[in-house]
Amino acid sequence: MNNILFISLATFIFFSCSKEEKRLEPISTPLTGVELAISNGVSMESILADYPVTDLYGKNYQGGLIFYVDSVNATGLVAMYDLNNDDDTTYWWGYNYGYPINGLDNSIMSGQNNTNLIVYPQGVGDYAAYYCDTLNHKGYSDWFMPSLGELAEMQRKIGNLSIANFHLDAYMSSTQDSLLINTSPVQYEYKEIGVHFGTGDAITIAQHNYQNFLFQMKGFVRPVRQFN
Repeated sequence: MNNILFISLATFIFFSCSKEEKRLEPISTPLTGVELAISNGVSMESILADYPVTDLYGKNYQGGLIFYVDSVNATGLVAMYDLNNDDDTTYWWGYNYGYPINGLDNSIMSGQNNTNLIVYPQGVGDYAAYYCDTLNHKGYSDWFMPSLGELAEMQRKIGNLSIANFHLDAYMSSTQDSLLINTSPVQYEYKEIGVHFGTGDAITIAQHNYQNFLFQMKGFVRPVRQFN
C-alpha cells in the first residue's frame, strides 16, 4: 500500500513540474510584415514599394530604430537602440571651450556636418558630439549627434515607444541658436539647444553671452546614423 502511495505521489509531482515548466517556456511570435522583410535582407527600395513609410518607424534596422525615412532615395535615419535605458549624460561643450561655431544647422540630414564642425576645433574630450563621433555600436562607427530637426523628428516618431527607452528629460541636439542683443556694437548671445522628450519642447542646454560667459547643464544624448 505504501509503495502504491509513493508511486502515485511521484507521478503527481512529475506531471505537476512538467506542466509548470511548460508554462514558463517563452512564446516566440513569428516575424511578419516589415520586420520579416528586414530580417530576410529585403532592400529598402523593395520594402518601401510594399509597405507605407509609417510601418517602418520604430523598427530595428542597421544598428538602431528607424525614425526618419526619405522614401524618394530609400534612405533615412536610425537612433541608437538603448536597450537598458542608460543613455549617457554629458555636456554640450568640452571643458573650458564654449565659443560660437559657424555653420551649425537645424535641418534634417545636417547632424553629421554639425558634429564634424563641433568636434574639429575641440578635439578629444568628454562632451556630447565627441561621444557620438567616436561611438562604435552594433558594428557601425558612423554615428553622429542629431541636429535639432532630427532630434525633434525622433521625439515625434519614436519618443513614446517603450522599446526606444527614452528618458522624459532633455536630450541634446548639435544645433546652436543665436540672438542679437545689441546692434552697436553688434553683440550676440548663443544658445545650444535640445528637446525635452517629455513635452516635445525645445530647451536650452548651454548658453554663453558676448563676453563668453558660459552656462551649461548636463543632458542626455542619443546618437544617430544614416542608413542607405
